[in-house]
Amino acid sequence: KPRITRAKLRPGDILFWGPKGSASTASSIYHAGIYMGNGWFIHSTGSSAGVSIASLNWDGWSWKTDFAWGRRLLTASDLALPSPSPSPSPSSSAN
Repeated sequence: KPRITRAKLRPGDILFWGPKGSASTASSIYHAGIYMGNGWFIHSTGSSAGVSIASLNWDGWSWKTDFAWGRRLLTASDLALPSPSPSPSPSSSAN
């Protein structure tokens, strides 16, 4: 799956952070989260703080500078349900 820039993120995309931002290598990724939309994501710090919601635009941590890329694991076609099959009619030989 291709790497996705911040501008093209969609809810449900997996986000990755590395020490060199978009120039980070896959082996240097140190954090991940799930994009919720409108610049917000959910993640766990691994501490007693548990799971929290944060803004990608917050300067207080390295969310902006260290954002490496996103990945879309599921596309709309992956989530599409197949058309329902017609229900079989009751068989007269079932008696």
